[in-house]
Amino acid sequence: MTGDTHRADIESIPSPDEFDESNIRIRCISALGSGGHCLGTYFLCYTDDGKRYEWDLGRIDRLATRHLQSEELAEAIDHRWPGLGLSCEIHSKGEFTVQVLTRTGGGGALVNNSASGAM
Repeated sequence: MTGDTHRADIESIPSPDEFDESNIRIRCISALGSGGHCLGTYFLCYTDDGKRYEWDLGRIDRLATRHLQSEELAEAIDHRWPGLGLSCEIHSKGEFTVQVLTRTGGGGALVNNSASGAM
């Protein structure tokens, strides 16, 4: 947590142009006493070659889960990253958890990469 903003990092998100498919789930777990919702939620992403991209996702209601795939993320940041990985910081004014599930194209294994933006 930095100031009143919570942060979680997710790494190695494959491009929607690759065989691997990623699903990202952000769940707002903020307490009622702290305002309840995850406000001002945004992505700050970097490709392996150091380019920076931002996306203002906005509000996620308390106890709601926002689901997106790498295709939606690519559209939101207006960038595709074939052949590179993408890492993102997710920031919000409420506590949240992030789960990234990636299905590998080769053998179909499901990889779980989770993070928490909570104290």
